[in-house]
Amino acid sequence: MLPLTPIRFLYRAVDLFARSVGIISGEREFTYAEFGRRCEQLAGALRGLGVKTGDRVAFLSLNTHQLLEGYYGVPMAGGIVMPLNVRLTPGELAVIIQHSGAKLLFYEPDWEPIAAQLPVERRIRLDHEYESLLAPITPERHDWTTIDENATAEIFYTSGSTGTPKGVMLTHRCIYLHAMSVATCYVSPSSMVDLHTIPLFHANGWGHPQASTMMGVKQVMVRRFDPVTVYQLIDKHRATDMAVVPTMANALLAVPDISAYDITSMRQIQIGGAASSPELIERMEQRFKCQVFAGY
Repeated sequence: MLPLTPIRFLYRAVDLFARSVGIISGEREFTYAEFGRRCEQLAGALRGLGVKTGDRVAFLSLNTHQLLEGYYGVPMAGGIVMPLNVRLTPGELAVIIQHSGAKLLFYEPDWEPIAAQLPVERRIRLDHEYESLLAPITPERHDWTTIDENATAEIFYTSGSTGTPKGVMLTHRCIYLHAMSVATCYVSPSSMVDLHTIPLFHANGWGHPQASTMMGVKQVMVRRFDPVTVYQLIDKHRATDMAVVPTMANALLAVPDISAYDITSMRQIQIGGAASSPELIERMEQRFKCQVFAGY
């Protein structure tokens, strides 16, 4: 019996949508074939650094292609990917690092001062240092059929509970089934352009990083949420889908004049994370002229 693992989604995209643009991150874009190779290179680099089965690999990053590569490359190496909430204080992040036992940290240069304070053995910047790490590695297709689907693939630390954050362990099987559920809401995946407005460090990006990869959807990374930037990206990339929390929806509605942006490509907007009023949903539907629904 074949295991349920998100790595199957990556190879489905590589095999069926190799030449399609899969990931757009800033000025960089990658076909699914290129993205798959980069994930394999990351896995090989991690093994070369001594990452073993069950080792935690932390990321301190906004929405970038490198963090998305970590979602696949780390489990390929047998490790557990651990995206950190960039909004936490250095002290809070240090507690999480100590509790999890993470020894390796990938971080964006913006967080250099914070990264320097965290108790890890190795730090790697998500810039030329990261690229230099991947460059010499020969990509090798991972044999995902040997994965234990009940092994932990990701750890996310809670922020909405009492006391110190708690590490939530997500298995390969759990991530796989969640993505399958999320994908049932997709409309015409072959023409879908998914705008990653939800931080990937929050609740697994609501399952979109895996579901969109599985379906070969073009994924546009929104590095940092800004309402005007979102309108610009919708216009530029003809985005069709996105997900927001109510505060983000209100911020988008607060932009007074959007006549400079063509947002007619939008088809679906999901609102979650907190209760949404019927009035908010109605206003979003009037603004974007598309289906808006609440999810939990």
